Amino acid sequence: MRTPLLAVGLLTVSAAALVAPPAVLAQTSTVPAPGTTVIIPPVEPPPGAPALGLPHNDSAAAGKVTTLGEGMNIPAAAAITANDFVQQAAAGGLFEVEAGRLAENRAQNADVRAFGQQLQHDHITVNRELTALAQAQGISPAVMPTALRQQELQSLRSLEGNRFDREFLAGQIRAHQETIQLFETAAASSAPDMAPFTAFAAQTLPPLRHHLAMAQSLYGSGPPTAAR
Repeated sequence: MRTPLLAVGLLTVSAAALVAPPAVLAQTSTVPAPGTTVIIPPVEPPPGAPALGLPHNDSAAAGKVTTLGEGMNIPAAAAITANDFVQQAAAGGLFEVEAGRLAENRAQNADVRAFGQQLQHDHITVNRELTALAQAQGISPAVMPTALRQQELQSLRSLEGNRFDREFLAGQIRAHQETIQLFETAAASSAPDMAPFTAFAAQTLPPLRHHLAMAQSLYGSGPPTAAR
C-alpha cells in the first residue's frame, strides 16, 4: 500500500508563491526516514488537474524506485565528519545550481522556470558560504556533482516540455529529501570537527525545506510515495 508523503492541496503555484516565507512552507514538507523506499508512480490525474498534473506513464521516472540516500552516502550524526559533510553538501549544491539553470532555460511551465531561478540564487549563496567555512578549516570542497547526479543532469538535457518539467521536479523532490537528511545530520552532530558547520547546517535547513515544499506543490498530482 502506498501512502503519500505529502497531501498537496495546491496543484498550481504562482511565481509570487515561490518567495513565500520559508518558515510557512517548511511546515508542509515531509521528509521520510533514512532508508525509505521512494517511488515515482505512473498515476492518473484528478479531474481538472493542470498541465503539471498530467500522467507521466511515458516518463523515465514512472515506476522508478529509489532508496532515500541513494544519491548521497549519509552517515549517522555520531559518525559524520566535517569532510563527509563538506564534500556531499558541495556536490549537492553544484547539482542544484546546474539543475536550476536547466529548468530556467528548458522548462515549459513559467512557475517551474521561476523555481529554477530561485534554486540557482539560493544554492549559489549557500555554496559560497560553505566554501568559505570549509577553506577556513583546510578542506577543499567537491568541484562537481556526484556521478549519479551528473547522469541525472545529462538525462534532463535530453528532455523538453512537460516531460522535462515532470522529471526535473521529481528529481528535485528526491534530491532535497536527501539534502535535508544530510543537513539535519550535520546540525545534530557533536563531533569536534563539525563544530564550525553545525550552525551553518541548521540555518540552511529552512530554505532547503522551502525548496522541497515548492517542488512537491509544483509536481501536482502523483507526488512520490513511500512504499509501506
